[in-house]
Formats: sequence, structure tokens, C-alpha cells
Amino acid sequence: MEKELPQNWIKTDLETILVRITNGSSLKQQEAPFKNSYPITRIETIADETIDLKRVKYVLPTENDIEKFSLRKGDILFSHINSDKHLGKTVIFDLDITLIHGINLLLMRSVNQYNSRLLNYLFNYYRFRGKFREVAQRAVNQSSINQKKLKKFPILLPPLPEQNRIVAKLDKLFEQVEVINERINNLREIKERFIYSCLVNTETGQFFSRQKIGEYLEEGKERIGENWSQYRKIGVSAKKGIIDLSTGQKKSFETYKVVKPGDFIYNTMRVNIGSIAIYTGKEIAITSPDYVVFRVKGFLSSELLLGFLKSEQGLLEIGANTKGSVRARLYFKSLSEIRMPVSDQKTQILAEKFLTTYSFSLRKLKKISKTKLLDLEKAVLTKAFKGELVPQLETDGDARELLREIKQLKKIRLKN
Repeated sequence: MEKELPQNWIKTDLETILVRITNGSSLKQQEAPFKNSYPITRIETIADETIDLKRVKYVLPTENDIEKFSLRKGDILFSHINSDKHLGKTVIFDLDITLIHGINLLLMRSVNQYNSRLLNYLFNYYRFRGKFREVAQRAVNQSSINQKKLKKFPILLPPLPEQNRIVAKLDKLFEQVEVINERINNLREIKERFIYSCLVNTETGQFFSRQKIGEYLEEGKERIGENWSQYRKIGVSAKKGIIDLSTGQKKSFETYKVVKPGDFIYNTMRVNIGSIAIYTGKEIAITSPDYVVFRVKGFLSSELLLGFLKSEQGLLEIGANTKGSVRARLYFKSLSEIRMPVSDQKTQILAEKFLTTYSFSLRKLKKISKTKLLDLEKAVLTKAFKGELVPQLETDGDARELLREIKQLKKIRLKN
């Protein structure tokens, strides 16, 4: 209720502070750029809450399309059709390029009297609190929010000078969060450089002799059988490593493969993007028959092998050995043909000891930092939208006057 609002703030709705809310272009898309083409957004483009130009497609728009669908600085892209986890993700456009707004993302453009960056932060605040999930319609594997519901979403309207101070403060705080994340990413790069150093003979400066990794590996073919109910069901993600496996409506798992602590597991169709990991659990787990399970049987560092297979050079080797034209897969037999520079025993021991400790510490650091940083983000946004982040000044004016101005200007706009 209004009496709960900070001094000189007011509540309105999303429709009031927008000059545009619309779906994007449905032009035919192609995977790669071509002559006179332009990039176009997809749901995946904003998956990491940034505009990822590696995850766009390309279209051939007319001049009218470019005028109608090009993003402007300050525009917000809103994921209104997605899984619950990603529903309501947003990103604000601030690039110096022509980017076409594609279908399946909503574009929102605010009035000049509402700072678009503040609106983007408000969306983040609502998503943290689960407000979008509360009103979403649900179908198989996805949720959606229609424009009618979104337009009625409550919007907190501070005076414009205060809006700008809040945004400046939030930008500064979240920039510090990004610095922390960047430092964690730098630790990952240190690990990658160490892996590379273990593949090169320091005396010659050349890679160690390449050997087929199959000589050091053994495939895990054991099936769990009837006693499957007590075991964790796992899969693998390129980014997260070992994950709990989504099994949908499946009720019986007798054919699932046994995964022992220390075993490798990989997705035959996605190993080419790094979907391979070592299972570090203490108890036996099980995985889908579609996954490949194997373990090191010879003297080869498991962690070094994993690092190699996820490296640029290793992924090239995986690509060269993957079979199939429509649904390319890498089965164990083909994986065994991959050649890796294999260092001496002393280096292998050093690599395994260092990488095991380093990987464990890095995973723990990432887990802790992710949880703590997320809590910090929630706390900061909560404080911002309670009016407690920056001082309120008498010279800011009253948001009621600002709201009247917004409505008047929108009426004039509609007449024109």
C-alpha cells in the first residue's frame, strides 16, 4: 500500500511507464552470417543475463524491418517464455551495433521519465522474489507470462533524481560483484595453463609423445539391475559438471549404468562442447544407457586427462573422432582413438595431486561465492526498492508530479 512506500514514492503499473512492449521479428533465421545479414536475438542470447553475440542467428531484414525491430540503447529484453528457472531473465541493450529483436523475447521500452536501468533492476528484484513464477502459465517443460499480466505488474516510481542515484549506486555495487567473478574465472585460466605445461616437455619445448588414450582406459558397462532405487541418478553438464539427471516420467531404471567414484561420464552427443566430467561422489551412482562411463586403468592422471579433453586441442580431437552425419556421437571406441601428449610418471603424479586439490578448491570457492554473491544481490536490491540505498533529498520533488507528467506526455504521444 502507498503508506508503506518511501517518502515521495508512488506505485503505478508497468503499462504506464512503457512506450513500447512487443514481440520480435519472425523472419527466417540462419545459423551463420551471410551477405547483407544482421544478427537477431534468441532466447539463448540472454541466457547469462548479458547479450551474447555468440548465441544469435542471422536474418535478411528489409529497411522497414530494421526500422521496426532494431534495438535501441536502453531497451530491455525480457524472457517471458522459458523454464521456471530462467523465466523473467532480462538484459538491457547498450551496444553500438544493429541487433534485430527476435521472436520469443519481449522488448520493453520505458518513458524518458523512468530510468530503464532501474526498471531492469526492478525486474531482477521481482525474479529473485519469485513474482513472475507466481503468475506464470505452465505447460510441459516451460512457463510463460502474457503481456496482459505483465502490463499490470506494480512498478515503484521514485522521483527521477533519486532513480538516477539508485542506479548509480547499484551499478557500482554490481560492478564489484563482477570483479569477484572475474577473479574466479582467472583462477580457472591458471588451471588451464598448468594443464598445458604438463603436456609439454620443458627440455625440448615440444609436446610429449602422443598416445592413444584407449591404452589407459576401460569402459564401464555394468548395469544396475533390479536394485536401482537406492542410487543417485546423474548426468553431466558442460558448465556444471556432474548434475542430477532429469528422468521425466520414467519409472524403471534397470538398464542404467553403474558409475563408481572416480569414473568418467560423458554425453555422446554433447562431449564436443565439454559435457564430460569425473564423478567425485563417495557412493555408487547410476546414469542413462545413453551416456558413456569409463575409468583410467593405466598410469594416467584422471584430472589431467579431463583437462585435456575439455581443452581447445582436446575438443578438436573429439570433433575429429565423432561419427555420424545427422546425430553425431562419440562412443567409447572412437574416444579411445584420441591421441594425447602423455608425460612422464613424475609429471603425472604431480598433475594428479595438484589438479585434484585445485579442482576441489575451485569448485568449493565457486559454490560458496555463487551462494554468497546471490544473497548479497538480493539484499542490495531489497534495500534499493525499500528506499534505503541512497538518501532522499527534498530537492528531488514528488513522484506524484512525475506520474502526472508521464501520463500527460503519453496522451500527447497517442494523439500524434
